Amino acid sequence: MAAEETDFSVIGYATFLHKSRELRLYQRGRLVLQGALCTEITANQLPRMKRPRKSGEDGFQWQCAGVNIRHEQHDDDVDTYRIRWSSTTDPDFRLQDEFEMAGGHWYGCGTVHQQLWPIDKWQRDISPFVSPFGYMIERYWLSSLGVAIVVGNEVPLFVGMNSNGNGKLSFLAQFNDSPYNNPKGRRPSLEYTIIAGPSSLVVHKFVMKKFFSLPRGIPDERMFRSPVWSTWARYKVHVSQGKVLDYAREISSHGFNNSQIEIDDDFTTKYGDFRFNLDKFPDAKGMVDQLKAEDFRVTLWVHPFSNLDSQSFAEGCEKGYFLGSHDEADGGVKAAEWWNGSGAVVDVTNPKAREWYCGRLHDLQQESGIDSYKFDAGENLYLPPHL
Repeated sequence: MAAEETDFSVIGYATFLHKSRELRLYQRGRLVLQGALCTEITANQLPRMKRPRKSGEDGFQWQCAGVNIRHEQHDDDVDTYRIRWSSTTDPDFRLQDEFEMAGGHWYGCGTVHQQLWPIDKWQRDISPFVSPFGYMIERYWLSSLGVAIVVGNEVPLFVGMNSNGNGKLSFLAQFNDSPYNNPKGRRPSLEYTIIAGPSSLVVHKFVMKKFFSLPRGIPDERMFRSPVWSTWARYKVHVSQGKVLDYAREISSHGFNNSQIEIDDDFTTKYGDFRFNLDKFPDAKGMVDQLKAEDFRVTLWVHPFSNLDSQSFAEGCEKGYFLGSHDEADGGVKAAEWWNGSGAVVDVTNPKAREWYCGRLHDLQQESGIDSYKFDAGENLYLPPHL
C-alpha cells in the first residue's frame, strides 16, 4: 500500500497522520496522548509504506529517516506501541519526537535539586539525559491520563521538558555533540515504547513488571520497624568514640528501640582511607563490641571518593582504579568536587577496582566487627565533568 493512497494510518487505537507525522493515541475513545514525530522532517512530505517485519507493525519511510510502529495488546486492557526511528543516510540527522504534556499531570523521570511535583511544572531545555540533568534519573515518564513512555537504554538520549515554555516533552537521539560514546560510528536511533491502559495505576504496574527488575528478596524487617540512629543528626562531623557510646546510652535510657546506630561523617583518617582515626576512636573494636552488647547493630558511612590527600588516592592512581585513569590523552584521573573537598571516584566498571574497593571495606568490617555500611553520594551528579 502506498502512503499516497491515504493521509493517515490507524495503528491499534492510535491514528498516525502521514504529512504532519502527528500521532494521536486514544484509550476507550478518549485522547490520552498527542505528539509530533520526527520534527526535523520537512512538513507535508508523504512517506512510502514499508513492508511490515512483524504482525501488528506499520512502517513509514521518508527520504531522510524511517519509522516502525508496532502495536500489541496485553492483559488488563493495556496496549503498547513500540516506536523506532532511524536515519537513512545522514548520521547527524536529528531524530526528535515531541509530546504535549497538557491534559494530565506527569510523573517519573528522576530527582533534581529544585524538585517540582508533578514534573509537568518543570522547565528544562533539551539536554543530554545524564548528569547533571538530575541526581537519579530513569527513562520513564507516566501521565495521570493512563499513558506512559519508556525510552530504550541504548538510545543516545536528550530530553526537554517544557523547553522555552512550549508545554512539550521532547526526546532527541544524537551522538554528535553529546556525552555518548560511539566508537563504531553507528547512526543514532530513537526507540521507545508508549504504554496505554485504563488508569495510571494499571499502566505503572505493567511497566514495573515489563521493563524493570523488581526486588526478589524480603528486606530486613528491623530496618522498617525501628529507627536508624545516625550520629550526623546529633554531632555532624564532630564524632568520637565517647560521643557514640553516650548517644547509644541516651537512646536506650529513653526506651527507644533501634534498627542500627550509624557512625557518620569524619570517623576516618582521610576521606577515602577506610581506617578509624585513632585520635577519635582509640578502640573501635571495643566500642563496637559494647554497642552490640547493648543490642545495637553498627553501620559505617562510606562514599566512592578518595580525596587528593589520602593514601588510597595514591594507591588507586598507581593501579588505574579511578574514573579517567586510562584517558591519558585527556589528562588522566578526573577529580570530582563533593561536599568534603576534591577526590577521585572509584571506577566500578573496572573489575579490579571493584575488588580493591570492596576488599578494603571487608578488611575494615573484619577488623572492627561492624555489621554493614551506609553508601552515600552514589548519584551521578558527583561524576567528574566530561565523563
